[in-house]
Amino acid sequence: MNRIQVIDSLRGFALLTIMLVHSANHFNAPEVEKSLFYEGILNGYFKELMDLLIVGKSYLIFSLLFGLGFYLQIRRKLEKNQGYYSFFLKRLFVLGLIGFFLGLFYNGEILLFYSLFGIVLLPLSRLSTRINLLVAIFLIFQIPTWLFSEFDISLMPIGKEDQSMFVYGDQGTFKDLMEYNLWEGRLLTWTYYFRVGRHYQMVGFFILGMLLSRIEFFQRIDKFGKILNWSAGSTLIFGLLFYLLNKIFIFDQNLTIYIRSIESAFLAIGITCAFISSFLKFKSAFIFRALAHYGKNSLTNYFTQCIIGVVLFYGFGFGLYKSLGIILSSFLGLLVFVIQVGISQFWNERFLNGPLEWFWRATTSLDYTIPFRIK
Repeated sequence: MNRIQVIDSLRGFALLTIMLVHSANHFNAPEVEKSLFYEGILNGYFKELMDLLIVGKSYLIFSLLFGLGFYLQIRRKLEKNQGYYSFFLKRLFVLGLIGFFLGLFYNGEILLFYSLFGIVLLPLSRLSTRINLLVAIFLIFQIPTWLFSEFDISLMPIGKEDQSMFVYGDQGTFKDLMEYNLWEGRLLTWTYYFRVGRHYQMVGFFILGMLLSRIEFFQRIDKFGKILNWSAGSTLIFGLLFYLLNKIFIFDQNLTIYIRSIESAFLAIGITCAFISSFLKFKSAFIFRALAHYGKNSLTNYFTQCIIGVVLFYGFGFGLYKSLGIILSSFLGLLVFVIQVGISQFWNERFLNGPLEWFWRATTSLDYTIPFRIK
């Protein structure tokens, strides 16, 4: 199977931004030593820059790539005249098992969400491109949150947040973490997703990725250079306008968060287009090859970056949440990423798939004789 380097590079980039966001937030560990974490001048500027360029965008880009990968799998099944419903349901089930296990360590993981909400792509894959595009726009702009009065950040379970501070901090043990994340930790994260409409946006980006795969966008990427440049410029401008709207005017909390989510959607599209445009000009550059090595093993690397982050920042591990501010935490996350890139390159030269990628594929088909090593 021939891999498309720009897709792997974009996956690697998305996972880099996810690692930076998680590290800056100490993987949801307590926010202590605020003079280091938020109140310092440099930390404040750095946080503002991350909020603008990364926070809220990274998972949307990753969601787009999930939808893209979904339709690539469908296309391969259709080319072999094979059905794909049962195959994809099994694939989602295995992904859900991996996500459930990861969620015991880190309640901010996204794999279980993908496995459950990815099911909607099956019926949508049978609809026309035009209808899917309308559905994607409907969801990305979070219209259902207003139609059904779902959008209300005040309904977040604050008491459970306080409990999580105990579990993730110095007094919490590894056993406490497992017990808390079995249900209450997940509930806290998912409640946040639903109260701010993030679930709608991520599904909307699933659909955008599926549509890009349907039109073979990445296979014919050289033909879209002008469109990419125009799209990058226009969506980045719209995103910045929404960003400034929140900075200049004072809105109630719910509207502020809604405007921020629309800003994130525009900027996520703009950053994606700008990344692809840069790839077309400098595809042989070291940075894109390094990101591609990382992105090829995206499931394994995402899983391990979460485990490493929890051990580094939580109280039962090294407890670095107490001493590292947002800048140093982000650079630590970048260091972990660079080490993972080196390991990924070493691995890819010797093996066909990452460990979890192979497990996902083999368990979906219940065929553990699938080749693992490069002969």
